[in-house]
Amino acid sequence: MGTVTINTATELEEISFTGTLENGKVVLKWHITNPSSVKNYKLYRDGKELATLSNSEMEFEDVLLNEAINKVEYKLDIYYVSGKVSEYKLPMIIDNKKSVQFSKNRLYLNNIEKVGIFNISGQKVKDFKIDKKSVLIDISNLSTGFYIIKADNLENKKVMVVK
Repeated sequence: MGTVTINTATELEEISFTGTLENGKVVLKWHITNPSSVKNYKLYRDGKELATLSNSEMEFEDVLLNEAINKVEYKLDIYYVSGKVSEYKLPMIIDNKKSVQFSKNRLYLNNIEKVGIFNISGQKVKDFKIDKKSVLIDISNLSTGFYIIKADNLENKKVMVVK
């Protein structure tokens, strides 16, 4: 028998945090790849706490009482069982037609050295060299479409993103 030594774990943590305006309510939804590691969530609007939610709740409706509001920022804090806390912000611009013009999906890559973003045709549109343990990749300047994110040491694993 041999011995296997694991020096570092490569971790891919993905969260999707979106908001839509429906009948005067902002419907916030989020998805996390490992919800069992979450103790609870705290949700904020413009810095004020809206709610504390259990780890099984991944949707919240916020009623906007002031119709003149055209820009809000939501923040989702995730409290993990391990004691770690992660923070995700979602700026939203609401137009007079009662629709959301902007929402944000974030992909967090941990312990990765290089990342390439490819369009659906296979052309590389962005290339990142990462010198930190954890980094946020901002794809807000890419046009709407399908993208594939490939990281150097995820053993040919890819993530598809719809923007």
